[in-house]
Amino acid sequence: QPLYIAPCLDIKNELCDMLYPQNLPSIVVSHVLSPAPGEIVLDMCASPGGKTTHIATLMKNTGCVIAIDKTPSKIVKLKENVAKFCSSIVHCFLFDSTVLISNDIQFIINP
Repeated sequence: QPLYIAPCLDIKNELCDMLYPQNLPSIVVSHVLSPAPGEIVLDMCASPGGKTTHIATLMKNTGCVIAIDKTPSKIVKLKENVAKFCSSIVHCFLFDSTVLISNDIQFIINP
């Protein structure tokens, strides 16, 4: 039995620039991470960008979110969503995060 019956929202047309629909686990994971403004966050499987932009929002768009995905078409979608939500602290990279190993993160932050 539902607690509340919400009206149907036409996300594709009316609210597509204001909302990003996500399931509950995707929302909760950003809050569990609890990113603070000024921190550096590494998102190793970032596309399509829902959690990535949510993290940037929780950080008040201050700090750095490094967003990595290994599929070129997914990077395109990620960059579109980052731009749509004005997440200026997100830096997108095409790379396979399973082989991403470095002791010096400065090369990513200050290319």
